[in-house]
This record gives sequence, structure tokens and C-alpha cells, in this order.
Amino acid sequence: MARHGTISPFLLAFVALAGFPGASLAQSERGLDPALRTTQYVHETWSAEEGLPQNSVSALAQTPDGYLWIGTQEGLARFDGVRFVVFDPDNEPALLTADIIDLEVDDSGTLWIAVRRGGLVSYQDGHFRHHPEVPLSATAVSVGSGRTRWVGTFGAGLAVMEGDSVRVLYEKAGFGGRFSGSAVSHEGTTYVATDSGLLILENGIFREASFDETRGAWITTLHVDPDNALWVATRDERLFRMRDGSVEDHTNWLVASGGYVRSMLHDRAGSLWLSQASGGVTRVAHNGIDRFAAQEGLSDNQVLKLLEDREGALWIGTAGGGLNRLRPPMFVPFTTEEGLPHPNTYSVLTDRQGVTWVGTELGVVGIEANRIRTSIGAAQGLAHPHVLSLAET
Repeated sequence: MARHGTISPFLLAFVALAGFPGASLAQSERGLDPALRTTQYVHETWSAEEGLPQNSVSALAQTPDGYLWIGTQEGLARFDGVRFVVFDPDNEPALLTADIIDLEVDDSGTLWIAVRRGGLVSYQDGHFRHHPEVPLSATAVSVGSGRTRWVGTFGAGLAVMEGDSVRVLYEKAGFGGRFSGSAVSHEGTTYVATDSGLLILENGIFREASFDETRGAWITTLHVDPDNALWVATRDERLFRMRDGSVEDHTNWLVASGGYVRSMLHDRAGSLWLSQASGGVTRVAHNGIDRFAAQEGLSDNQVLKLLEDREGALWIGTAGGGLNRLRPPMFVPFTTEEGLPHPNTYSVLTDRQGVTWVGTELGVVGIEANRIRTSIGAAQGLAHPHVLSLAET
């Protein structure tokens, strides 16, 4: 018996297919399926018009209660997915200024807030607390192992908080330069990024890492991946992966002339996400590299911060375009961006092997595992490219 697949000749802008891996509600538990193009995720944006204090999003964090916290130059916002609640010096005395530089959440669920010219502030159990023992010139905050928090300052050393105790490290402890972040390996080794190289903390003393690639380099961000490899990005637009004394150069993954890497993370699906100063977002997965920039709908190519939330969505903070989110789709869309030969589609058929065929005005395509694998048109011998109906015999 012949099997037919047809849609009445109504012009469709895209085809949305369910039943593929990644097209179910369980997708959210796995995060962003790397088999999909970045343009196939659900993309949403928020700006000052929707309640953000300001459109430059410099910091992102999520607390255990599910709230998303957003740092901007004009205040700190708490977001529940619908409404923004804004905190600034007008309604919260602990915030000495409204310019939020960095956000981190520690294992206890405390939110740590670095404030430009306002030092360090913490938030727990509904209350903000200013920490006057930390210099006001805070530039970054990072959570270390145990109860350790690292607070970088401008010209006032590196403040180390352990509980409520604070000590400031200078060159005599091996620390020099400007702090830009830290990362902790699976066995507890602390790496510190500075504008003059990569440091390793051993027995309370810093020593310079013995990698030629990082010696004297301005390190912009660090990341320890699930395999315990250390990823290092530098101001001169380079990217390295370091493990067991070996170094791999992955600079070729970056967008040429897209600026240095500001933020990076591995998501729960295993993809590496990178944001560049002016190059948008890059996803590196087992099946290749994909971009998400202004051409694909990103609100601004200057990306300051990335965050994966507990539901597997990716949040993107930009310098002037507000907040973006990529989340798993319930249905997987296919447009000309994903390889359809024409946006007008007329027929769909899934064959016995599980391949889904789509007829368009310019030929037919076969979709497998969320990718267009086959395309048949006039160049392949199709007598007429306008495909109104499909059948399997």
C-alpha cells in the first residue's frame, strides 16, 4: 500500500516537526540539544522597555529559589520570568552605587554582588548586607573552594574572604596585577586570572603557572570543564585548553576580529559556549561549531555574560541589547536558515526508515536527527521542483 503525505497548498514560513529527539518536554532536562542549530532554539529578549533597569547586562546569577539576578549599570534586578524587581541606592542602602559589576552564588545560596565604587554586598534570606571590610574599589567577585570568596579590586590588592574574616593579598603573597576571575579544579587547585598572567595558589602563596602561552598574558576568563581541563582566554583573542601539563590552542574556534572571550561555560549537554567582546556567541559541540549573533537574531553582538540556568536555558547578557534567552523548543523549526530550499512548504511524509521528507516550491529535502541530510531539486534531476505531494510505495 502506498503511504501519502500532503498538506493543503497553504504558504508556510517554516516547518515545525515533533517526534524528533529533542522535540519533547523532556528536552528541557537535557538542556540545549547540540543536534539543533542555534536558530532552532526558542529565542526571547528583554530590555528596559520590559522592566530592566538598563540595557547593559554585565552580570548574571541564579539563586537556589529560582530567581534570576541581573546586574546592570543602573541597578540590580531580580527576575521571576515575568516581572523585574529593581534594587538600587534609592531603595536599598547596602548598595552604595547602582553600577553592578559582578555576581556569584556560593554553595550556601548566598548571592555576592561586586559594586563599582561600592565594594562588596551579599544577599541572603531576603536581606542585603554591605561588607565594609572589603575595599570599595571592588572589580570582580569569584567563589572559591569551601567558604572562600575572592574579590578583585582596583589598586587595593586581592581580598580573600573566609567566613566573615577578610585578608588582603599583595605582591608579597605572590599576587600581582588585576584580578579578573578564578576557577577551581576537581581536586581543589585554585587558578587565578590576572592582567599579567595565570596564577596557581599553593599553601597560601601564588606562583605563576608554567605555561608559555599564559606567561605575562592578560587573562580575561577561566573555566574548568567536566573533564577537569582548564580553559583560558586571553585579551589578545586566544583560547587554550590545558590538562596534565599539555596545552591545546583552540583560537581557530573564535570569530575572527570578534574580540576576546569575556565569558564561557559548558552546558549540561556538553557544548562549550563562548561569548566575545564583539563577536556574539559561539557554540562548540561534538558535531561542529555554530554561531548566534546579530545575523541570527541576537540583540547585540557585544556579549558580556553567559549563564545556564537550572532548567537548561542559556541566558545572554549584552552591552546594549539587554537580556537574551535561548531555550529548548517544544517543536523543532526548520526554515531556510536550516537549509530548506524555499520557505513555502506543501507536503510532509515520514518514511519507514524514519526520514521525514518535506516538499517545497524548490524541491524536496530529507530530515534525519534534526538535520537536513538530503536535498533533491532540479540539479539532482527532479522534473519539476514544485512538490505538492509525497508518497512511499
